[in-house]
Amino acid sequence: MQVVPTTTLALLIVSSAAYGVEPSDQPSIEEVLVEGASQSQILEAQTENNVTADAGQMLKNIAGANTNQNGSITSIAQYRGMYGDRINVDIDGMNITSGGPNAMDAPLHYAPASLISSLSIHRGIAPVSAAQQAIGGAIVVETKQGEFSDNNSWQANGEINASYSSANSANNISVLTAIANDEHKIFVSALTQQGDDYRYPEGEVSPSEYSRDRVELGYALKHQQHSFSLSYMDNATGDAGTPALPMDIELVDSQFVRSEYRYTGASFDIKLNANQADIEHNMTNYHLREPMDPSKKRSNFATASAQDAKLATQFTHGKGFINTGVDFSSADHDSDISDPNNAMFFIRNFNQAENTLTGFFIEAQQQLSQRFVLDAGVRFNRVEANADTVDSSMAMMPAVKMLRDNFNNAERKQTDNNIDAVIKLSVVASKQFDIYAGLAQKTRSASYQERYLWLPMQSAGGLADGFNYIGNIELKPEVAREIELGFDWHTQAALVSPRLYYRDISDYIQGTPTTNAQAIMVSQMMGNMHNPLEFSNVEAEIMGFDMPFYSSINDNWAVHGGLSMVRGERKDIDDNLYRIAPDNIRLAADYAISKYKVTAEVVAYNKQNRVSETNNEKTTAGYGLLNAYFNYDVTADLNLLFGVTNLLDKNYQEHLGGINRVQGSDVAVGEHLPGMGRNAYAKVQWQF
Repeated sequence: MQVVPTTTLALLIVSSAAYGVEPSDQPSIEEVLVEGASQSQILEAQTENNVTADAGQMLKNIAGANTNQNGSITSIAQYRGMYGDRINVDIDGMNITSGGPNAMDAPLHYAPASLISSLSIHRGIAPVSAAQQAIGGAIVVETKQGEFSDNNSWQANGEINASYSSANSANNISVLTAIANDEHKIFVSALTQQGDDYRYPEGEVSPSEYSRDRVELGYALKHQQHSFSLSYMDNATGDAGTPALPMDIELVDSQFVRSEYRYTGASFDIKLNANQADIEHNMTNYHLREPMDPSKKRSNFATASAQDAKLATQFTHGKGFINTGVDFSSADHDSDISDPNNAMFFIRNFNQAENTLTGFFIEAQQQLSQRFVLDAGVRFNRVEANADTVDSSMAMMPAVKMLRDNFNNAERKQTDNNIDAVIKLSVVASKQFDIYAGLAQKTRSASYQERYLWLPMQSAGGLADGFNYIGNIELKPEVAREIELGFDWHTQAALVSPRLYYRDISDYIQGTPTTNAQAIMVSQMMGNMHNPLEFSNVEAEIMGFDMPFYSSINDNWAVHGGLSMVRGERKDIDDNLYRIAPDNIRLAADYAISKYKVTAEVVAYNKQNRVSETNNEKTTAGYGLLNAYFNYDVTADLNLLFGVTNLLDKNYQEHLGGINRVQGSDVAVGEHLPGMGRNAYAKVQWQF
């Protein structure tokens, strides 16, 4: 068993490949495969010691990355201070769209941790080819789909995972099996998982239970220079608590169809993806919790239909390549709110709220000399948004009627023409020292919630700040201008890779106190203690520093980890941006011998007092956690994992964990949700 962390090795491999370092300059690495990407280094999350149901916990292993945690399986990705729709999540070549208006099924929801083959992020400035909109970053997830064999005889391969965690009595079973030869592969994967409310030193967080089942069936073909794959995935999430939000999940029923074709030539490659998603999502404020007002039970049924396609070609050109492509995505959303005790009550929250993006990009990488590599790319996106008319049984009230009529009479069709540009320079200063610099302009158009939320509500994409929001149809696109500087120092036994970055963001979309008298009146009538916020364009800046590191001390010992610091501020007023991760460090020491590996890990977060007054954000104290893991390779195919997180059973609050909205819980309403207490777990993994 090797003492080799995936995250830092992934960085080292991609860095070396991009800078032209000879293979002899790299450490000896087994079973770590990372595909290089234009204009990008790739950081890959460590998956070995993870048994959580939630993929967001894996993301935290990457320096600069984190999650806004609204529930046990509701993690919204955060990277370098940006989160939500600002970060693109690609799963098996598909651009993932949330079905619910509050991102209860955030994109990472559709990649359960035990079925993930790899989770990686384009470090810093993502290449223009990575995603249509990636102003905050681009995450790439690949799930387990079995392997082709190395000859024409049919063989079976696969994997079985079973795990149990004590702090929430959670169990997880996943099975993958593939039947394949060297040209054809048929695979099936299935997962079932359940967890109860999780425990912390002073009680339980309720509701934080969850239940999810997932099945995927696929076929893949490899023939000479051609490859093709087609898969169907069905996700069925049942009861799942989201205590930081005003409702909990009753069901998320989703069907994804994914297809991909590739042609790989000597100097010319083609890749075509086409995907379809259909999602039904129901949430309530009464089936897992007691509503604040028993007379106001609410159910929200939401649907989403999304399509995306991408055609990319790559040409080898001298000592570099040129990548061109066109991509398309479209998603429409509906959301209807009802009262189970009053059949006459309804709110047409979103009606065919649609975003359609058509993009074109070209990027190139060129080795200018033995020491200099230049990357550059340009993207154009045309974004078209629209929504149908809305209504509510409350329109008998003058204020609601005016909000409805103003929305229905407005010009709801909006079009943005956005341009992204990226340029990066990599310099091999010496055999062990590389210098990196990047400049970029990245854009993002408003989400459907930000434009078309006509009635003051908390359907705000998972912001979870307790405010009601109202949309703004005429929002301008966000434009971020970014600079990134850093270096990589690497030897066969060590790596240090610091980065400094600064983003100046024009027209950043942020809730600000509304002056809409009708919205204020309706919000107060609904019992919200705060005046509502209106999505507006403001001026902002984000700056920070992150650094993964790794050192192999000898054949048995290694240390590795990552440091992250980020600041987010408004420039138009004296305030901080909302829900920014505190400074944090992750430091682990591995000891491996023969078939055994022991890891001791310290995770420390600083206090967070740089909070948003606009969002009434609360400060949190710093904390440190001690975790321990033990891996035993029983055979080449059978692995046992035992672990304990929060070994000292520390009572702490994760700043990004959100505020409790549930009365009757051991956590007071309005308090930060506590982190999980001591959690002992075990996992069995058998590959065949």
